[in-house]
Amino acid sequence: MHCLVTAGPTFEPLDQVPPFENLASEAVDYRLSVQDTYLKPGGRVPASQSNFFLRVTDRGSVSECAVAKDGRGGPVDAMDLKKLRAGACA
Repeated sequence: MHCLVTAGPTFEPLDQVPPFENLASEAVDYRLSVQDTYLKPGGRVPASQSNFFLRVTDRGSVSECAVAKDGRGGPVDAMDLKKLRAGACA
C-alpha cells in the first residue's frame, strides 16, 4: 500500500502506523423539537412542544446515539424518541 500519513514534519507509510480506526471518533450534536398540534377547521393549533438534545457518535463500524430531554414540557419523552429514531433507521 502506498498511502502516506503525516506524523509531524515527515511522512510514514500507512502500513507502519498503529491502527487508529477504533480510537478516532466523530460526533455531532443536534437539537430536535417535536411539536404536537391540534387540527381544526381554521388550521393547525400548537398544543405542546418537546425539545431534545441528540449526540450521534461514529466509531468506525459502530454508531451510537444518546438522547436527553430538555425540560419537562410535551408528552414525548427520551425513550419515545429513541424508539422513533430506531424505527426510522431500521
